[in-house]
Amino acid sequence: MDAVSPTPGVWRILYYSRYPIIRGHMRLFFAISFPDGVLEQLRALSSPITGVRWISTAGLHLTLQFIGKVDRQMVSRIRDAASIVASERFNQRFDLGLLGVGAFPRSRQPKVLWAGCEVPEALLRLQKDLLSSLQALGLDLEMRPFKAHITVARVRRGMRPEISGWLEQNNDFRTGSFEVQAFHLYSSELGSSGAVYHVVESYSLLEFTTS
Repeated sequence: MDAVSPTPGVWRILYYSRYPIIRGHMRLFFAISFPDGVLEQLRALSSPITGVRWISTAGLHLTLQFIGKVDRQMVSRIRDAASIVASERFNQRFDLGLLGVGAFPRSRQPKVLWAGCEVPEALLRLQKDLLSSLQALGLDLEMRPFKAHITVARVRRGMRPEISGWLEQNNDFRTGSFEVQAFHLYSSELGSSGAVYHVVESYSLLEFTTS
């Protein structure tokens, strides 16, 4: 098993398998990872709430586009398409900050607890370009509006936890800005204790220029 750190000493090390031989199908998505300091702030949001399962540090990310199950041939095409997106001069590195918390679909009947984030134009452009590149491959994608967030907890099936106190306590949640230098293609494997993520490929964004 290998490790990759987009910026050594700053970004959290992400463990992954290169899958030189891919058998069957892979469940994929594109996402942004976070520096250690931001991960610590996200983990600090966790508190003992009956019926709530908090996401481990390794599972915290900002999903750009969920893809779903694809075969080996399509994985290769997706990787090539993402490389083109990353090389576009408009998709440069950008600053991002996290702020606010909430719940999906609603606070009285939550299924997911989340942390919000700023939505700079560069983030929207990157997400849109990835979506367009995947659509060009003929993939059947869920056409949900992009809602930038980080899932920090999931509600256990059949439970209706009281989260009003958590929402109020973390209403002013905010992190400092950090530079997004890359995005990643992840695979997801469902296990008995939740999903396990692997980085299949990382894509560095171009350094910001004014030209």
